[in-house]
Amino acid sequence: MHLRDHPGTAAAILLACIAAHYAALDHARTWWRAAALPAPVRHVLPAPGTSARRAFDWCRENAANIHDEYWASACAVVAAEQRQRRLACTAPPAGSSRPADPVCAADAPAPDDSPDCTLPDERAKPLNLARDEAEDNCLSEALASAGHSR
Repeated sequence: MHLRDHPGTAAAILLACIAAHYAALDHARTWWRAAALPAPVRHVLPAPGTSARRAFDWCRENAANIHDEYWASACAVVAAEQRQRRLACTAPPAGSSRPADPVCAADAPAPDDSPDCTLPDERAKPLNLARDEAEDNCLSEALASAGHSR
């Protein structure tokens, strides 16, 4: 595109582009003000001191204890797997200074079999989902026993 006709044409196009840009940015900054927000979800808990609340608290505590036991077990299994992989370590592949398995690297951390280790996401996610589901069941049962509907 050649704009040799008039020097002001290029300036006008440039100013129009700048105005459009700022208009778009302003819209992008303020779109959420006009968006309809979903109504907040209220989680109704049984009243403190009631038998339903005591049952709910007991159930959640048991769900947490079970989650902790499974977590500790998974930590021990992951650490044992890492130890086995370390025993199977071989020399790095030809042309590479690092081994193929990251567990075999000289700077790899020692396997952590403590009960509160950091699990890989693929191991932690199912455990956390199971705990969330158990806590949801605790709430449903407590509300049902208290005569509430969810």
